[in-house]
Amino acid sequence: MRKEAPGILYRWMLAAREFLDIGLNPPECVKAASKEMFADADVVGRFLNECLSFTPSGFTPSEELQIAYSTFVHEVGHPDTFVEMMPLYRRLKAFPGVVLGRHRSNGQQLRGWLGINVKQTETDETLRQDSH
Repeated sequence: MRKEAPGILYRWMLAAREFLDIGLNPPECVKAASKEMFADADVVGRFLNECLSFTPSGFTPSEELQIAYSTFVHEVGHPDTFVEMMPLYRRLKAFPGVVLGRHRSNGQQLRGWLGINVKQTETDETLRQDSH
């Protein structure tokens, strides 16, 4: 092994230089798997994509948004998690046309989010039909 130490050291130095020049450069399958893993871990991003529609005329009361987000977090595999709303609020404020405000409905002033609607799920539709 002593005899080969200079050659091993030389190869390490070449590898270190390549790493510093171009980084790890993982294969495409690793990049794709990493992207998918981070997307799955982004619960707020998933909620925004899967549960909300962004429309200028939209309005969602704060309480309805909290219930929808909490339900989503628990359904996607975090049943014992305390649901922190601030990360969602920060992401919503970054969307153009989405603002926290007030809206009048049936003579009542409601506080909530202008510019978004919570998408209706099959469960919501079934409950609505059963109540009629």
